[in-house]
Amino acid sequence: MDVYIILVVNTDYDLKLVNGNILTDGGFIDSAGIKNGLFSSMHPEGSSAKTIDLNGKYVIPGFIDAHTHMLTLGLQQNKLNFENVSDINTIINMVYQRSLSDEKVITGYNWDESLWHGEYITKKDLDIVKKPVILYRRDLHMATLNSKALEILNIDSNNGIINEELMRKIEYITEPDENEIINALKRSIEISKSYGVTAFRDMVDLKTYSAYKNIRSYVTIYKSIYSNFYFDGFGNNTNDLGIKIFMDGSIGAGTAAHINSKNLKMDVNSLINMANNYWSKNLPLAVHAIGEIAIDTTLKAFSKSPGKIRNSIEHFELMDDDIINNVDDNTVISSQPNYLQWNNDNGLYENALGKEWLSKNNSFRYIIDSGKHLAFGSDCMPFNPFYGINFAINSKYSNQRINIFEAIKAYTYGSAYLLGKENCMGKIKNNYKADFIILDDDFFKNLNDISIYKPVETFINGISVFKR
Repeated sequence: MDVYIILVVNTDYDLKLVNGNILTDGGFIDSAGIKNGLFSSMHPEGSSAKTIDLNGKYVIPGFIDAHTHMLTLGLQQNKLNFENVSDINTIINMVYQRSLSDEKVITGYNWDESLWHGEYITKKDLDIVKKPVILYRRDLHMATLNSKALEILNIDSNNGIINEELMRKIEYITEPDENEIINALKRSIEISKSYGVTAFRDMVDLKTYSAYKNIRSYVTIYKSIYSNFYFDGFGNNTNDLGIKIFMDGSIGAGTAAHINSKNLKMDVNSLINMANNYWSKNLPLAVHAIGEIAIDTTLKAFSKSPGKIRNSIEHFELMDDDIINNVDDNTVISSQPNYLQWNNDNGLYENALGKEWLSKNNSFRYIIDSGKHLAFGSDCMPFNPFYGINFAINSKYSNQRINIFEAIKAYTYGSAYLLGKENCMGKIKNNYKADFIILDDDFFKNLNDISIYKPVETFINGISVFKR
């Protein structure tokens, strides 16, 4: 009879990182130990099942994207994508070429008129195609439809442009089925790992929420549901995080509540009445507010929030100086630094708002100096933390410009605070989740354009999930 002897080697660590530059609250250290998916030692001694010699490379916490639209990100991979296309004629030609395929509805994303310093795309531009065509503006608050799409959807628009609530009708001919949703979300999750995003909060409708039940992922996924899709029982899952409510639209679509209340979707009393329904169920609000009128109205409503509820204002772009004083400790400012891509001279913000607002929008420096909680996200415009951070640290306006460490903190610990996970995520610290990324050894030495960087490797729970 054969006898087999199994040796069980009990090591002090599952993984050790050595000879690197590892970012902690106290500065850079050279080594860290991981056990059972958590950081368990800074400067570890003892045995380890695996050791990575970093050779001077940098390690930072994994990014936590506080505001995403992962279904749209995934769907875009198989649709027309006009990101960075700076010529309207190129877009029209792309639409025409795509119409020669078997697709019944031609869908495109991310057109941005500010790139060609011209007018919006109109129905006239798209009527070269007889199939229905729907092109979403980059902010998803506006779309242009050709005559065929308008006819099918029974929408009356002289120029083919629709925005805000009317856009819901588009779903009649574009809504993906369950398998398409699941596949799109899986693609987005893979993209997130490639950019070092180890957790995110997604803004979801009911179908997307349900699709996530069929997905298993190392990436931690939190979900805020649109108020019109709320259902009894939402919030029972620990990763259900809040109700998404709109107070205005966007700057690019001309629907932000700026200067006056014309674009304000509800007054303060209406918002309080709606909020109380959710606050009574211990559900926080994630309120979309871009214009200073929308922000001010939202903050007045938040002043009535129960102290234990941690609400967020999404975007928080246009801010009068005195507004910041109304942001309490249970309100998190959830901003997107990549929006500064439109803050250049003669760019979208200057043309839409006036030159005086170039230094007053997205005032990250002022927010941090005022001691407020700041979380960063991408809004998938584009989905890339390095792209957004690059604008925040290199803005020419002192009211916006923050340093690289403040930007990383907003994209890690700041987002963890929004999620209520500040005691276990978003830092390289003992007993925190071992979610981190490895960066090249020149990262902190060349900050003029960090948008070109991507992680060398991404780890979640101490396990490598992506390697370039």
